[in-house]
Amino acid sequence: MSIAVAAAIFYTIVSVPGTLTGESKMLKTKLGAYDVDTQDDFMRSTGALPVPNAEQITPNLEKLTNYFSNTSGIVRFKSKDRHFGTEEWKPYEGELAKWAGLFPMHCESGTNGQENIPETAVEEIIIENTSPIQEIRQYTSTELDAIINSREAITFEKQSYSVFPTDDCPGGNKYAEQIIEHSGVTDFIVYGVATNICVEAAVMGLLDSGKNVHLVTDAIQGIDIQPGDVDTSLQKMYAAGAKPITTQEVLEGKLAGNI
Repeated sequence: MSIAVAAAIFYTIVSVPGTLTGESKMLKTKLGAYDVDTQDDFMRSTGALPVPNAEQITPNLEKLTNYFSNTSGIVRFKSKDRHFGTEEWKPYEGELAKWAGLFPMHCESGTNGQENIPETAVEEIIIENTSPIQEIRQYTSTELDAIINSREAITFEKQSYSVFPTDDCPGGNKYAEQIIEHSGVTDFIVYGVATNICVEAAVMGLLDSGKNVHLVTDAIQGIDIQPGDVDTSLQKMYAAGAKPITTQEVLEGKLAGNI
């Protein structure tokens, strides 16, 4: 899909009440939406790696998708798992049981399970990852501008649970940090699955890069691999600076902490 679509860069102005005097000050805040892995294999009970009760959040996911698609000024980001199970991709796919990892094959390239559910499917620019044997490409400033200013969602494909590459997750997308930084987005509204795995990794990565994160509490769903995993993950994200917000508050144009 073409990335040569140019559009103006939008900014949202948010009024923040003064903490002592009650006076308001104006802060320039650029908003981004981040849909984490709302793919068929995770969201459907019949998927290859279903998140328990994920289908219950589908109505809110649909509301958020429609809202962000029809609201100017919000840069839309998504992440998607895309697994191959081949020797070429093995260094990035250590999470797969095939390579002695924890998870069965899921979101396999070319299958329906790798696609978003209909409620979150939108026109998108796919940012494919670079395999371990490929050379990392360099985006030009013009290319980055075209990606950010397009009206389509920007989707990062990944082969690890984290969209951001780390020593533990080498299959994170090699271009995510560069594109997100170029976007100028300061505040991210994050939702998706699974709370204590891919969502947590995205939230912590964004916070580590200095972004503000607003976590939509009724549009996420986790999985207790061990009892209490989800609650522990939520507390970790909140302690690191993530702010809770609900779907209705998002639809009303409110940011967590400024309500």
